[in-house]
Parts: sequence; structure tokens; C-alpha cells
Amino acid sequence: MFFNYISCTKKRLRVSLSKIKYGQKSLAYSLGVFLQPCMDIEKELYIAAVELAEKRYPKGWGGAAAVRVESGKVLTSVAPDIKNESLGLCMEVGAYLEAHKIDEVVTHSLSVSRETEKSEFVILTPCGVCQERLVHWGGNVLAAITNPENKVIFKNIRELQPHHWSAVNGEQL
Repeated sequence: MFFNYISCTKKRLRVSLSKIKYGQKSLAYSLGVFLQPCMDIEKELYIAAVELAEKRYPKGWGGAAAVRVESGKVLTSVAPDIKNESLGLCMEVGAYLEAHKIDEVVTHSLSVSRETEKSEFVILTPCGVCQERLVHWGGNVLAAITNPENKVIFKNIRELQPHHWSAVNGEQL
């Protein structure tokens, strides 16, 4: 099922859609039902990205991003389909732009991709350009990183960019 908005507070998760799939189990919920307790941010973002990728790309390659903002909202996006590769954008750019539009601070970013509908989703570290986009919200923004175990592991931008160019100007991420 596609997630376009999820709000997580310390005590509960409000789901704006009717069904959640996690692992092999499908859990059906009515629109607006509150789940107790709230799932981890890591799981919340991973599920949101995978669900969007599965809905948008049911066959073949698939990928999507999920971004959490300070209010707890999760924004999702995919890379646009294009005919000219030089015009391509990363899958998380849409969510970053949405965060700008609603004037929210990004706290977490996660992207996933798979080769075929039978492949496992892998976590993708943001490219250098997307890391630079995250710098807008400061060095504490957490980005999921690629790793051999394919676990959801977040590192802050300061860790991913220890020698960021802003140091030339006397600034610190």
C-alpha cells in the first residue's frame, strides 16, 4: 500500500491509508485508526519508501525515498521518469522540495532501490548532491546509509561530510 503521509508521535501512529504491509504480514486498519505503540522511525521510513516503490513500480526496477520532517510527517517521492538522462533527479528530491514548500525541517532521509520485483530492496546512501541538499537543514540531519547487512543505519550529514567545504568560510555543519 502507498503511504503519502504518516504522522508519528511518541505514543501513537496515525495512518492515513487503509492497509499496512510489513514483511510477509498484511495488517488491515481503518482509515485514521491509531496504532499503539508508535513504530521506530527507521521502520516507519523504510516501510513508507518500500510501499511507494512497490505501488509505483510493481514490475522491474523500483525505488523511492521517505523523508521525515520535524513535525513527524513522512514525505515520500520517486525519481521522475525522463527521456533524457541528463535531466534526471534523485528519488528523494521531491520529498526535499515538499519539505521546503511546507516550511518544515528535514530530520531523516532514506532511499531504497531494487533491481526487479523479486529482488530485495537495498538502502542507498544519498549521493553527494543530495547530501549537499540536506546540508540546508544543518549537520544533524540523519541519512540512511548503504551497508553490507542492508540494515537501516542512519549517520548525520556531519559524519558523511567531515571535510565539508563550508569550513573554508569558517562555518561548521
